[in-house]
Amino acid sequence: VDLGLPSMTKWASFNVGASKPEEYGDFYAWGEMEVKEEYNQSTYKYYQNGSYVNIGSDICNTDYDMAHVKWGGKWRMPTMYDVWELISECTTEWTTLNGVKGMKFTSKHNGNSIFLPCSGEIMNIYNSAKGVDGYIWTSTAYNRDGYAYSLYFGSTSANPKIVTCEPNYSHVGIPVRPVMKEW
Repeated sequence: VDLGLPSMTKWASFNVGASKPEEYGDFYAWGEMEVKEEYNQSTYKYYQNGSYVNIGSDICNTDYDMAHVKWGGKWRMPTMYDVWELISECTTEWTTLNGVKGMKFTSKHNGNSIFLPCSGEIMNIYNSAKGVDGYIWTSTAYNRDGYAYSLYFGSTSANPKIVTCEPNYSHVGIPVRPVMKEW
């Protein structure tokens, strides 16, 4: 979807493993390619001998980039910059698409929009935030072992609409929304 962003980045209309915008798609630990039943340190491929393996500060367009590996071509995971651009260049609106709660991001430039479902995240075998909070992995690692940035959107009683890019445990299961640039 062309949102008219200054970087000319285009966002996919659905997540990896989905076929419609409202479907959650597959959940991945950061840098992994496999969908798992359980997401924790002991099942995380890059947690070995009691510490996290450094797979890079940005896994965009590498063998750890699940969007690039799964979809190929110019598709890749969004960087932290791509997420901040999405947040700053679009208006956001809580909405429901075909019965699924989520956040609609509408371009301030051309009016085009994408819908991100409130997929939640899987910790161990549970997804307690499904239908309440939404997450999308970025390709950018946080400056502390075992964390990477994700787009987060949710609500609390203190703040009814939070849309931000924040660190998350690398071993949790979170969906991926691919992006691409056409040169």
